[in-house]
Amino acid sequence: MSSSLLEFVAAVRNHAEPFVRRACVYCVSMVTAAAPQLTERLGEGALEARDWLCDVISKDDDSRTRSLAGSALAAIDAKVREELRVDMVA
Repeated sequence: MSSSLLEFVAAVRNHAEPFVRRACVYCVSMVTAAAPQLTERLGEGALEARDWLCDVISKDDDSRTRSLAGSALAAIDAKVREELRVDMVA
């Protein structure tokens, strides 16, 4: 389900309305929170979402969207660091 949501987000994430872009950021945040193994299960989709969040932070016109994207990016990065640490210990 998470990968399907990321596919949908990819289709609408550059919408003209800021509230739609904020909803996309929210969806990425929820995928990050819900996916037990973000890097392993979502791979390319998660990387693409991360790249998009970086673009939002640097280019979006809406300050609220940029702020939410920063929080979502921090959550993704924290989850990836956590997953890589587990892999290194195993």
